[in-house]
Amino acid sequence: MVKILKVIFPLLADKHDEPARRRKTAISGFNVIFLVLLGWIGITTAKALWECGRGDEIPLLVSGLLLCLVWMLWGVAPVLERMIRDPSGIEPMTNTAPWWRRGMPFILVELLLVLFVIQLVLPANPGGILKALLLPVIAHAVLLLSGPWLVVTIITCFTAHFALLSRPGMDFFLEAVFTIVCVQMVVATERSHAEAHQIALRLAQANSELAAHALQAEELAAARERSRMAREVHDLIGHYLTVVRVQLEAALSIHENHPEKAMEAVRNARECAGEGLREIRHSVESLRAGPLENRSLCEALLALVTESERAGQSVHLVVEGSERSISRAAALTLYRASQEALTNARKYAPLAQVSLKLQFLPRGEVVLTASDDGHGLPADFSPGFGLTGLRERADLIGGSLVLGKTAQGGFSFTLSVPS
Repeated sequence: MVKILKVIFPLLADKHDEPARRRKTAISGFNVIFLVLLGWIGITTAKALWECGRGDEIPLLVSGLLLCLVWMLWGVAPVLERMIRDPSGIEPMTNTAPWWRRGMPFILVELLLVLFVIQLVLPANPGGILKALLLPVIAHAVLLLSGPWLVVTIITCFTAHFALLSRPGMDFFLEAVFTIVCVQMVVATERSHAEAHQIALRLAQANSELAAHALQAEELAAARERSRMAREVHDLIGHYLTVVRVQLEAALSIHENHPEKAMEAVRNARECAGEGLREIRHSVESLRAGPLENRSLCEALLALVTESERAGQSVHLVVEGSERSISRAAALTLYRASQEALTNARKYAPLAQVSLKLQFLPRGEVVLTASDDGHGLPADFSPGFGLTGLRERADLIGGSLVLGKTAQGGFSFTLSVPS
């Protein structure tokens, strides 16, 4: 009972929650007005009974009014508690409540108690007691019922009013309509607040999920960028360092017998190192390799072949088909693949001849075949970082890389990329 009283007359706590404070104020004010009105009508009715010589019925009247009051407040307490705690919808009668406190059974008991009190004191107060007790029944029906049961309850209240009074007026009709509209507005407002609250919760959850996805996307992008930069560093620095090493080794081996050729090899190594430094600067500045800037793929490959031949490597370049414009990613992948082929040949087959064949196929693909006449793949061959990075490059743009060997037993690979 104490809990019900706290719900019926909620304390104005939680002042930091303005919507809850307003709901508590409205609930307390409405219930106070209802109790004052019911008490005033009870007093005036008891006085009328005393004047009519029916004073012995006053205890029965008080008992009936108290029963109506307790039943009404007890029935709407779950609704008020739900509205105060969390306005997530008007759902007063839970599945765990007894059957006689769910919906229509509760309203039926309330209506029977009201009709009992009305019949008891009708001759003494024909109008006031009807309004004081039938209007709350209509309000509770709107609050707790829906559909046909609500219509039946409202029609029953109107029928009781017009049947019990000898001279019924239209004032009860207007007051009942006003009560229905007001309660419906309260229900609609609470439900709209509940929907807004649910939408806010869903938006917050979606926002947190988007933040998590954004973080994952950022981490994935960072991982891809690290992998891309690792491939670029390997292809760029590995190529130039290999050329410089070959030139310096050649200079060391011939500097005593052929000092002029040794100096030429040193100068070539210096120029290659300078070219490598320039490309590294371009890559650091723009986070991309610079071999294809301001020149076509064939021009870049021709420069690469010339540079390798100056380092003493035998390279043969063949271009089949008419060169056409291809995507930047595809062109860079083909260039890096040619660079990797020359670097691997210098490492593992320094005396072998390297062949590069670039084919512009009519169906839209561009195919690069790189081969040498060296010793081919060993039995325990495992692709290193260069070939692994080259396969990753091909996968990123929808291409394919196939490793194999030539008819002479040398190493070869075929790279096919969409243009």
